[in-house]
Amino acid sequence: MIILALESSSTASKAMLFDTEKGVLKVEVCPFPSQIDDIISQDTEGVYQELLKLARRICASQQVDSIALGGTWHNLSVCDKAMKPVTRTHSWLDTSAAAVVSRLREDAALTSYYYNNCGCMIHTTYAPFKLKHMREQGLDLSDKLVIDQGSYNFFRLSGKRLTTKSMASGMGFLNIHSLSYEPEALKIAGISEDQLNPLGRDYGQLTEAAAREIGLPQGTPIMPAFPDGALNQMGANAMKPGIMTLSVGTSAAMRLIAQKPLVSECQSTWCYVSVMDTWLSGAATAGACNCIDWVKKQLLKDQYSYAELEDNSINKESLPIFLPFIYGERCPGWNDSRRGGYLEINASHQPADFFISAMEGVLFNIKQCYDILPKPDKIMVSGGILKSAMWSQMLSDILGEEVYRTDMEQCSLMGAAFVAAKTLGAATNMELCSQEKLSPNQADFDMHFRRYKRYLALLK
Repeated sequence: MIILALESSSTASKAMLFDTEKGVLKVEVCPFPSQIDDIISQDTEGVYQELLKLARRICASQQVDSIALGGTWHNLSVCDKAMKPVTRTHSWLDTSAAAVVSRLREDAALTSYYYNNCGCMIHTTYAPFKLKHMREQGLDLSDKLVIDQGSYNFFRLSGKRLTTKSMASGMGFLNIHSLSYEPEALKIAGISEDQLNPLGRDYGQLTEAAAREIGLPQGTPIMPAFPDGALNQMGANAMKPGIMTLSVGTSAAMRLIAQKPLVSECQSTWCYVSVMDTWLSGAATAGACNCIDWVKKQLLKDQYSYAELEDNSINKESLPIFLPFIYGERCPGWNDSRRGGYLEINASHQPADFFISAMEGVLFNIKQCYDILPKPDKIMVSGGILKSAMWSQMLSDILGEEVYRTDMEQCSLMGAAFVAAKTLGAATNMELCSQEKLSPNQADFDMHFRRYKRYLALLK
């Protein structure tokens, strides 16, 4: 069986052709043009059209038996009754609802109820609060439909309105105990349940129009969109307790499988429904590769290559301290209004110092999150961090743990292909990615830990 896995991510459209007998046949990633993606939001229909173009290209003269969809957690679009977007798709990076969130979090009882029942903090990451902000800014939601980008893609391909429980959970609408929409979340958003998609995971079929666009037969089975974070766990073969996936891409997230809903007393983590009747407990940062790219492009004006900036010879002990909150803070403090920057700068600092300091600061925020989660038996690392051997080793040194670099950057696409194969009853061997173990260097751990304590002091 040949499966086409398609994903609209935070920054790009992605596609993989997967043969259940032979494994991965082809992978392509196409970054969104700037007119479609401005980092904070995306053109909803434009993202779909980009995904169509990529699907058409990768499927040229290729038999496809099924399509699997992936998307990102925490995004939101508002459509009219005909499912035509009336807003852009707002990503988790949109913190415009910060004032709304600040007011709501003054109600300790509401905050506790929402966190313990939805697995989410009251925070701008989540859709109910974005919608409340939109209403307060004058958007009439009474005759609108609310959807995430992945489920919008599914509707455009199949003509069917459906959202997976995993996707709804990461939007902040699902009760993680009853696995149904949470009335309090709907009340905050100011919408009714029928303004959201029905929950489910049933396959749809490729419409005549979509089939013609891609060049595949009408009626090709298509799986509704699951979130990339949950699919990453499956693609990394980390569906057993004790295995942590740590993906460092646009943002960073660490996840552990849980057999029941698992939240923290200090409300510093999250818990969402996963793919296969389990839960994911974890923590996420707002800054990772997005901060690194910002420093290279905006601060250093793209005057240097990554290779030039990754200078291992510099004295890291004397680097500036970078607070990686350019896009606000998610875990552990959930401070939407926190902002980033450099501290302890002196006149001797050079471009590479600022770049490596940013790499370190991102990892310090990851360490904050790592320290509040149960200690795993194994840490499997994926995402853009794999492109840098220096950054990967720095991660091991800062955590003080062995980490395993995988050779598969697109674990979420692999996860989508596996879910599709399993749902259709197709036998497939889990294609295990090769793993390179990195071990911490004690001297570097000690040096980074001294700096980490300064970082924590500067956060206060």
